[in-house]
Amino acid sequence: MRRVANPTAVIALCVVLGAAACSSGSSSTAGAKRTIQVDAKTSGFVAVVNDFFPLNLEARPGDTIHFVAPHISEPHTITLGTLVNAAVQKLQQLGPNATVAQQLTTTELQQLPDVLPHRVSKKGAPSVNHSAAEPCFLDSGTPPTSDTGGAPACPKRKQPDFDQSKSFYNSGALIHDGDSFTMRLSPKLRPGSYGVIDLIHPTVMRGTITVGPPGAKPPSPAAQQQAAGQQKDEVSNSLQPTVQLLRGKTGTTIGAGLSDPTINDAHVAEFGPASTSVPVGGTLTWSFTGTNTVSFNAPAGAQGLLRRASNGTVELNLAAWEAKGMTVPPDVLTYPPPDNAPPVTIDGGKWDGTGFLSTGTLNAVSPGAVSVTLTFTKPGTYHYACLVHTGMAGTVVVR
Repeated sequence: MRRVANPTAVIALCVVLGAAACSSGSSSTAGAKRTIQVDAKTSGFVAVVNDFFPLNLEARPGDTIHFVAPHISEPHTITLGTLVNAAVQKLQQLGPNATVAQQLTTTELQQLPDVLPHRVSKKGAPSVNHSAAEPCFLDSGTPPTSDTGGAPACPKRKQPDFDQSKSFYNSGALIHDGDSFTMRLSPKLRPGSYGVIDLIHPTVMRGTITVGPPGAKPPSPAAQQQAAGQQKDEVSNSLQPTVQLLRGKTGTTIGAGLSDPTINDAHVAEFGPASTSVPVGGTLTWSFTGTNTVSFNAPAGAQGLLRRASNGTVELNLAAWEAKGMTVPPDVLTYPPPDNAPPVTIDGGKWDGTGFLSTGTLNAVSPGAVSVTLTFTKPGTYHYACLVHTGMAGTVVVR
C-alpha cells in the first residue's frame, strides 16, 4: 500500500555527502532505544493491520530496537537474518502482482517456517511449528520447517545481539495485547538494509531496519514515533470506504471481513451486515475474506488462534482452529490454495440453535474464495463471533 524510499540509496547518499547532510532533526546519542510498533488498533471499527510502524526504521550499530504490540489483531513474529533478507529480495523480484501461491512456494520462502500448519496432518492433532512459534537464534543454517506443523523448537540459547551473520533471528509468536520483543544491534553490525518479516503474514508484513555507519545521525526516536503515528492514521483512513461498504450490505450473504484490492497490508474484520433476520428454514451464507471463523455458542477459552500452554510454549487453540458441528473438507484447509482453485462453498447443514457450532479457522486468499452456508431450523436470537479477531461479532434473528 505504501512505498518507501530505497534505504540502501539513502545510506549511499549520506556517505557521499557526509553525515551532516542527513542529520536534520536527528539524535547524536549513541546506543539509542528505538521503538517499532507491531500491528495497530483502529478507532471505530475492527481491522487486521499487518504492518510495522514505522515501516522503515533508521538506526545505528549499538542501538536497541523495541518491538511492541499494544494491540494484536492476529498473531505476529519479529524475524530477521540472512534467510529473511533472501526471502524479501525474492518477493521484491516477483513484484506486487504475484499470487500468494507463487510467493510461498519459492525456495526462499520455503526455508522460513510458518507458525501455523498449511495442511492437515494425518498424525494426530494439528500443531504449530515451534521453530517459528518460539524464539530461535541461529548463526547459520535453516530452522526446522513442516507444512503440516509440529516442527521442533530450535536449541535454546541466550539471545545474542543481532549482526549481519545471523541466518535466522526470531522472536517467537506475539499473541496477546502488550507482547513485545527487544533486540540489540551489535556494535559491529555493518551498515546496510536488514529485512524484518512476520512468519504468519510473510507476503504482506515486511519492514526494514536501515543501519548507517557509526557516525551517522538518524532521526531521533521521538521523530520516528511521530512518523509511525502518521503511518497508522494513513492505514486507518484508507480503510474507511471499506468499512462503509461492508456495513451497508444487506440480504442473506454476510461478509466475513472485507478488503480493498489496492490495500495489501490491512483489511476490515467485521461481519456485514452485523445483524440479519431470516425465517425458520432460512439459509445464510458467509463469504470469507482473510482468516476467520463463524462460531455460535463458543465456550470459555475459545477466543484466540494461539495460546500459551502451562509450560510457557505456544500452541494452537484447537477450540478456535477446528470445525465443530460441521464437516470441512481437508483440502479446503490447504494454504495457499492452487492459483486455479475454484471458489469453495461449505455446507454447514441445519442447526437448531443448540451446542457449539463453528466453521473452525478458514482462510480465503481472495474475497469470496471460501463461503459457508447454514440453515436455521428454530426461532430465536443467536449471537456468533469470529474466534480469531476479538470484537468481530454478529447476530442472527430467526423468526
